[in-house]
Amino acid sequence: MKIFFEEYVYKWDVVKDFLHDHYVMYLKDDRVTIPYVGYYYSSKAEDSVFILPKVFINIDEHKEEKAFGIFKPEDIIDTNDEKNPLMKSEYFTEVFNLSTWIYRAIARYQERHSPENITESVEVQNVESVNGDSSETWINIILQLIRFNNEHRNLFTYIARINSQGHNKINWQKTISKVRPWLQEDNPVYIEFRNKSKVINYDEELIVLFFSVLDYLHDKYHFRILRNVNYQTFPKDVEKLIESGKGTRLLRNIRRKYFKDELVKLWNLLNVFFKKAQNMKSNRTHEESLMVRNFNMVFEDMIDTLISDDTKDKNEKLKDQPDGKIVDHIYHYSSLVRDDDIYYIGDSKYYKEGHDPGENSIYKQFTYAKNVIQMNMDVTTPSGQIGRGNYYDEVTEGYNITPNFFIRGLVNPLNLNYLEAELEQQKGKDGKPAVEKRWHHQNRLFDRDTLFVLKYSINFLFVLSAYATGRVDEAYKNHIREKFKKNLTEELERKYHFYLLLSKGDRKEAVDRHFRLLNGKVFNSFKDGRILLCAFEKGKRGAIQLFEQIKNDFKVIRYKLGQDIHEAIQNQPEISLEPRRAHAQATLFPMIGAKLEDIRDDQEVYNVVWRRMILDDMASDPGQIITECHKSFEFLDKYPGMTHRDWNKVVMSFIHDVQTLYDLDLSEIFKMTA
Repeated sequence: MKIFFEEYVYKWDVVKDFLHDHYVMYLKDDRVTIPYVGYYYSSKAEDSVFILPKVFINIDEHKEEKAFGIFKPEDIIDTNDEKNPLMKSEYFTEVFNLSTWIYRAIARYQERHSPENITESVEVQNVESVNGDSSETWINIILQLIRFNNEHRNLFTYIARINSQGHNKINWQKTISKVRPWLQEDNPVYIEFRNKSKVINYDEELIVLFFSVLDYLHDKYHFRILRNVNYQTFPKDVEKLIESGKGTRLLRNIRRKYFKDELVKLWNLLNVFFKKAQNMKSNRTHEESLMVRNFNMVFEDMIDTLISDDTKDKNEKLKDQPDGKIVDHIYHYSSLVRDDDIYYIGDSKYYKEGHDPGENSIYKQFTYAKNVIQMNMDVTTPSGQIGRGNYYDEVTEGYNITPNFFIRGLVNPLNLNYLEAELEQQKGKDGKPAVEKRWHHQNRLFDRDTLFVLKYSINFLFVLSAYATGRVDEAYKNHIREKFKKNLTEELERKYHFYLLLSKGDRKEAVDRHFRLLNGKVFNSFKDGRILLCAFEKGKRGAIQLFEQIKNDFKVIRYKLGQDIHEAIQNQPEISLEPRRAHAQATLFPMIGAKLEDIRDDQEVYNVVWRRMILDDMASDPGQIITECHKSFEFLDKYPGMTHRDWNKVVMSFIHDVQTLYDLDLSEIFKMTA
């Protein structure tokens, strides 16, 4: 077997003996690259060639491209070469397994889609298939033999047990009459025996041939054989049967001995195997392939079956958008901030390690979301269906949050795991989750133009095996979807403070009265007509000023996304803007000329510090306010002995209050007043 890697750059001299030039793309300096993935039988090499996806090329510590992060791809081409470093590694037995998964995935893509655009399939037409339809490829026949072994192990055990019951007992009458004994000290010794079996066991003859074929293929392609009975096999004789053409002749001679359905199927499998093997051996121009030129489309379909809605007709217009853009993945799932559904948009990225979505891809992803929003705005749907009402709130003129993400396949060469999805949110250089954000107005989460794109990686091998076997069910789809929702919720919690605004009177009139302040910051998220959800970006000024101005119309309560609103209303106290009396922060400064709590409760100090600095959107320089307090004649008389440093502590205590009350990031203010 020969192993190559998609898009890896080889020297032409290295590959010319194995690949037809139709499958390579020529570069400068007598170099080539292979833009295909899949299986190819090379008449040049008289061997099977597998071209593996580029995701199995990892970057090593020297920033060099290596197969599985370890081997130079040029060094592991020929798996029959004893000098191949792959043979001495744990990856050796995995190569055939991996290659067959790729083959099965491409074959399933052909079944699901019209293959003309990206696949190339060349087959020999004079070899009948097991099912009697079009011809089988060599690799497909091998897979069917392996599958038969895995699915019929109980059959082999049953036959072995039945055939051993009594048939191997010695028939002494036959032995004494037919076999001449040796005499040892006047006692006869028999070294040959006759048993009770009178006929050749043709069942075991077929099974021995079957396991001999499996051992022959194991020696050639290195896949694992699972068996629960032991037969003496003859893999070298299989090679002789192929070369002499006697394999099919042998099978014809014993064909009429089998009536059990499973054994008839096994006979057919072996017959097709020997026909194909003999044809390949005698035909020097024999070629067959199952190749795909744009494997990114196969990977897109793999992800689509994992997360998207099954019925494409539902989302056809949203997927194939009017401006010619095509969305990779779209499905409906529960909204982040409402009790109904909204569309989630995804884009699968099939990259080598070390490559990330470029600016063009990011821009297109935001355009997909804008198109989906607009197309839903154009549709008024009945209750229970997704449309304008899911995206737009007439009262606040706010827009729902549209989840949007990239997802790429990664291979961990240290753990070739087919069973775990390992879906992870990708991190940026700062170690925080990688998020792309675009906005027209800052600090307006519920604005139509405020959009996010999260980035994920998923175990390529898990997606590959799930797609090839079709084992993904609705329960697992929901598990994946819930993780996307949870991660975006956590990301919004990291970037925004959320509040419940409980209207004290007519909600619409209150929103209209403060529309310029609330625009893009509030959304009608709940069935309770009195409550609005408010989002304020962390690190931005103006929250206190906003709540001060709306306090007569709304009760303000801190809120966590996803929390039960009745629980929040019951357990979270209303945010009050009045100065609080002595509390835990006051104990930081027990005595600064006078008690801190006394100074803080002074209405004149409150007016200067709280009203001017805190409520005026933090616009004043804290240093100037400290100086103003320190130089005030009234304060000098009222609080003698207060130094500039003491007034600094007073102002800082107010800022502590603000930080505690609203959970705001005022670190820059602290630096200025320290």
